[in-house]
Amino acid sequence: MLDQEVIESVLRKYEYAIGNYGFLEERLTVDETYAVKNALEEIQKYRRIGTVKECQELKEKQREKKVEKIYKFSSAECPLCEHRIEAHASKIFCPYCGQKVGWGVS
Repeated sequence: MLDQEVIESVLRKYEYAIGNYGFLEERLTVDETYAVKNALEEIQKYRRIGTVKECQELKEKQREKKVEKIYKFSSAECPLCEHRIEAHASKIFCPYCGQKVGWGVS
């Protein structure tokens, strides 16, 4: 069976069983069990990666943003979280939010 067919079959059995018995009485076939197992494993992989929104936010933080406010004594304000950060050659990311920081004024 194709994965989509298996999923639809499992859902039909589930809806029928819950609607008639209040629980799932009918057993799943080997194909159905395998498809459910694979679907759950895939969901777990995506949960470890994070949501699409979280991935987009992390990708955006990798794009350099120039500091807008520069203070005396080689420090500036992070353009994202607005924490005060020290200007060092090794500090290319804000230690508070992870935003990539460019020290040239935009």
